[in-house]
Amino acid sequence: MVTGFAQAGLMTLKGMESYVPGEVLVTLKSNASSDDRLHALSLVGTSKAMRRVDFYKVEIANGVSVEAAMGQLRRESAVAAVQPNYRYHALAFCSNLPTDPYYLGSTSVSQSGPYWPFQKIQAAGAAGVTTTGWSVFCSQFTGGVSVIVAIIDTGVSTNHPDLPSGIFVPGYNYISNNTDTDDDFGHGTFVAGIIDAQWNNPGTETCPSPGSFNGGMAGLAGIPGLVKLMPVKVLDNTGSGTSESIVDGMEYASANHAQIFNLSLGGPYDPMEQAEVNAILAGNGVIVAAAGNESGPLDYPAAYPGVIAVGATDPNNNVAWYSNFGTGLDLVAPGGYAGGSQANFTGAYDPNNDIFSAIAQCPIPASSDFMRAGSSAAETIYGSADGTSFATPMVAGAAALLLALNPFMTNTQVMNQLINTADSLNGNQGWDPHTGYGLLDVYKALQNNVDITPYVNTFNSPNPFSLESDGSTNITLAITSPMAVELTIYDTAGETVFQKNYAPSELNNNPSNPQFKSYYVSWDGHNGKGNLVVPGVYFYTVNAGGMIGRNKIVVVKGAFQGTR
Repeated sequence: MVTGFAQAGLMTLKGMESYVPGEVLVTLKSNASSDDRLHALSLVGTSKAMRRVDFYKVEIANGVSVEAAMGQLRRESAVAAVQPNYRYHALAFCSNLPTDPYYLGSTSVSQSGPYWPFQKIQAAGAAGVTTTGWSVFCSQFTGGVSVIVAIIDTGVSTNHPDLPSGIFVPGYNYISNNTDTDDDFGHGTFVAGIIDAQWNNPGTETCPSPGSFNGGMAGLAGIPGLVKLMPVKVLDNTGSGTSESIVDGMEYASANHAQIFNLSLGGPYDPMEQAEVNAILAGNGVIVAAAGNESGPLDYPAAYPGVIAVGATDPNNNVAWYSNFGTGLDLVAPGGYAGGSQANFTGAYDPNNDIFSAIAQCPIPASSDFMRAGSSAAETIYGSADGTSFATPMVAGAAALLLALNPFMTNTQVMNQLINTADSLNGNQGWDPHTGYGLLDVYKALQNNVDITPYVNTFNSPNPFSLESDGSTNITLAITSPMAVELTIYDTAGETVFQKNYAPSELNNNPSNPQFKSYYVSWDGHNGKGNLVVPGVYFYTVNAGGMIGRNKIVVVKGAFQGTR
């Protein structure tokens, strides 16, 4: 029985450094001459190639600010885009119930029955997570295939009894640029434990001596079975990373056949990161990301179209006070309570309402910003924490289960299945900005008799859209023939700005699109009252004959300066 456990602080982006001083990231035009490329890369400092072609990091010479360097580089004919190096932060097969203490509730932490988050996400149709429910759940894995989940995070512990070496595939460390992906912060191991802690495995709940266990069961049981973890270390021992490390890490995972990408981290809008996200989505990767812990608009990468954005709930199915919200939120999953409010965060954690998982180091270093260990907790290898970071791997785990059972599903189908089987938290009123489409339900998601609502590919051009110089932006839908379309445009708070229903005859044919047959409708930047909207980021959804699509419009004032 555990007599003490580690407690993590709630991590948010508030007060964090937004970008790395003295560095910018440059995307060069693929058709630029060698001379023009060399001139641009040496203009303000020294350059280093990143993993993806035409991406470079430039270390700025002394005395030049990031803003000044970006201004100079934007004037170069070889430069397609330039941005700061943004900061980002850390926000198997079975037959019956696992016997692990943190699953069954037999620890010193008072729990009645199975671990509460698993009750919440797998209860439907099983009267709670009963033996019968788990038998149905597990029997579906006969003949399933292994799925690789990339943990894009702080690394993963290599010596935890609940995370044996056999569940890993090789990863990489983009903080130290080597293959040592061990976790020196704890966050990535916590995420990994939620996804793939092994069931019914002999282990220990206290710091083990080498080769020695206490004879009991390791304390944790994760969600799926046929999952391999790829640890990709992009955040350092303070839980911080950069555009460079995250983009490189995502590209590595994609090149090495990861199918699910768990991103329990967040930061600002980042064009280079979005380009990598788009490349992964185009290659059929499933990206699951944390909404963020600031009780405000979604962090990135969760806010990018096509990414499954996950908010957090407490044991009573209430949205956690810290969970970010707005257009783009897809699902919620258990993330823990965290006492207090954004205005008055008390730090009064309640272990019965937190998320449990594995931690990285044993004993926990006193300097750890993630795990705060008390004197009785310093020897445990399990901890308790709250945040959208830990709701995210529950959804990533469910996505992995779907692909294990149905390896030919597209990433859109995976997203649709998770959305369509979610349990409504608003009385079946449909999507809302705080709960998305509802609470993850793994049990229902694995059933094969659920219709998959098709998504329609949609984008808009020009984007960014200038209120003064462009006149309108065209919202394109990849459809083969005209049909009735409902367009709804939201602001970042989830409030409706503009809504209109178009008859099939009102759609414009787009014969010049070389990729696919498409039609478009136009938006002139006015709201429903006929007034011009203020510059900023807007999201839209289209419903074309039951097919749903979503994307983002950036509205600017004046002539847009830069690349679209």
